[in-house]
Amino acid sequence: MLVIGFLAGDISRVNVSTSGDSVIMNSLIRQLISRTGNNIPESLLHDEFTSTFDAGDAGTVFRFLTAVLSVTPGRWYLTGSNRMKQRPVAPLVEALKALGAEINYIENEGFAPLSITGKKLRGGKVKIDSGISSQFISALMMIAPILSEGLELSIQGERVSWPYITLTANLMKDCGAEVVFSNNIITIRPSSYYVQKDLSEGDWSAASYWFSLVSLKPESSLILKGLKKDSYQGDSILTMLFRNLGVHSHWTEQGLLLEHTDNDVNNLFIDLRSNPDLAPALAVACAGKNINAVITGLQTLVIKESNRLDALQSELHKLGYVCIVKGNDSLHIHALGNNNTYQSDESLIGINTYNDHRIAMALSILAIKRGAIIIRDYDVVNKSYPDFWHHLKNAGFEIQAV
Repeated sequence: MLVIGFLAGDISRVNVSTSGDSVIMNSLIRQLISRTGNNIPESLLHDEFTSTFDAGDAGTVFRFLTAVLSVTPGRWYLTGSNRMKQRPVAPLVEALKALGAEINYIENEGFAPLSITGKKLRGGKVKIDSGISSQFISALMMIAPILSEGLELSIQGERVSWPYITLTANLMKDCGAEVVFSNNIITIRPSSYYVQKDLSEGDWSAASYWFSLVSLKPESSLILKGLKKDSYQGDSILTMLFRNLGVHSHWTEQGLLLEHTDNDVNNLFIDLRSNPDLAPALAVACAGKNINAVITGLQTLVIKESNRLDALQSELHKLGYVCIVKGNDSLHIHALGNNNTYQSDESLIGINTYNDHRIAMALSILAIKRGAIIIRDYDVVNKSYPDFWHHLKNAGFEIQAV
């Protein structure tokens, strides 16, 4: 919404959350406005750089800004953290170049940081591989209405996280854009954006940890506020995914009520190709409930804030669970039989978070089963859910600094 607001010339109606990624995007968009006023003098195009933008660990921010800066006159330097410099951006860059964008790699080919000379682009037809990140496609889609010829985007390869593409399309339509899906082609015609209303809502991905909690805690219940029943977010599929993991959910006047049930299965197969961000919470629920589970469609997790497949395997093993990475796209969780009693020494188990918010939040829920654990670098949750520890304490957990 900040990107759409910038392209519409009005970010004042966008309600920005306190999550780290949103704070970074808001700051950089405002920085961009201050450097351009949406009408940058031609003379600045000859400066070494009009401005430098640091996206930190925020992959969404980096990818969306790559497209935005490409269509914003100026000479821009876009960089990020060391981890960001390991996350591929080539498919997006090459697609933008095919549309006439001027982008150069500063260090390693295919990776951040980037030098971008922004200018007006005509648009046209372009192909992109959808098997690495849906954010590449969303980035191209959002700038399409301001391209003089619009955009005809041909989707190649396996579709991953596709609900985020439909989410992008729906928000664009709500803000005046024309978006048409036809087989593997996305067509977006030139149009004018407008931002008439606040379209913000709660984050269904963040809700996954509360589904995991209710799944693992007998007789528990809680209400989640701020979520929308008819959400555009694909991760709202949580309500169905957790039915077989002991969570009954239904809507009330106060919000979404989650209640623990005994409706469990012994074996579970889940394909999360469309919803990979739910993998940490689902893996924790399956391990904690001592069931056999295969979670597939996770190939994008190796290039997230951490390699989440390896991180989950390592940290679940510390807690006594059997979680095995197979290939580069699946987790296999094995039940422990009747020997599902954790044998601990006097020391607490320290969980590494790998600078990854989802690892920290997901693994913390296992304190229900394993007793006190230590979450290292706990403030990584600020990336998406700054109030997580406060909310967890409100839910009855004892939390203290060590």
